[in-house]
Amino acid sequence: MIEKGRLKVGDFLKDEFGTSYFVDKIFPDNIKVWSNGRRHYISNNELNFMSYGNPIRDNRIVSNKTFAIRFKNFIENVNVNDPASEEEKEYLLNVANRLLNYQIQTAIDNEEIDYLRRVLKL
Repeated sequence: MIEKGRLKVGDFLKDEFGTSYFVDKIFPDNIKVWSNGRRHYISNNELNFMSYGNPIRDNRIVSNKTFAIRFKNFIENVNVNDPASEEEKEYLLNVANRLLNYQIQTAIDNEEIDYLRRVLKL
């Protein structure tokens, strides 16, 4: 159950179907949220069936443990046809490597650490 007093603007809510909502305004009888570019109002009773919190933990860039590896693999498999595109590919590969290194340094969840060890053979 969500305590309305603890809910604040900027929080994310998730309903029982996994749909995420961004809290925009809090009113006495309901809250205004956004999901997929559409405005919704959620009553106090409906709040009881939702969970909240930011899906991206503190000091993390993404919430999905596989994103950095998938991003790096995607960039590595991109084919380019000219030197300018090759430079852009190298830049994006550098970004992907930095993102992956940051994920490794900030990982605290044992499941994520095990995943990184398996995939990267650390």
